[in-house]
Amino acid sequence: IRVGLRRKPTENELTYRVILEQLPTTPTGDQTSKTSINAEVKTLFRLRLPIYFTPQNITAKVTAMLSRQNDDLVLHFENTGLRHQYLYNLKVSQGEQIQALPFKSVLGRASYSYLLTGWGKLKSNDSVEIFYNDQEGQEFRFQVVIP
Repeated sequence: IRVGLRRKPTENELTYRVILEQLPTTPTGDQTSKTSINAEVKTLFRLRLPIYFTPQNITAKVTAMLSRQNDDLVLHFENTGLRHQYLYNLKVSQGEQIQALPFKSVLGRASYSYLLTGWGKLKSNDSVEIFYNDQEGQEFRFQVVIP
């Protein structure tokens, strides 16, 4: 597969998805024979591959904040930059409590939120530590105050 951009680059990052999908095959041959055994194994796949066209010298600017929702906390990430930011190995911790969160790519000028179930019992004005790795492997660690 070869992917190219057939337009002039813009000042913003351009994001596309390439979707590779295996389609099921239809059976061939004599399907009415009583002596033959028909067995079929279907292993179908679907891959969604993100493609980013990123101009030089643009960056991601990711910030995080917490809000309360009943007995839970909600962790909000906002990317005010023009480049996407991967959140690999994302974890939230407070004391002995640690929660790993699924991978996410936060696009430029976009936001994403995670529900932290059961974390609402933590006291206001305490803080949680958030840490993750970006797409270059750089580690980010910061404290977020609990509302």
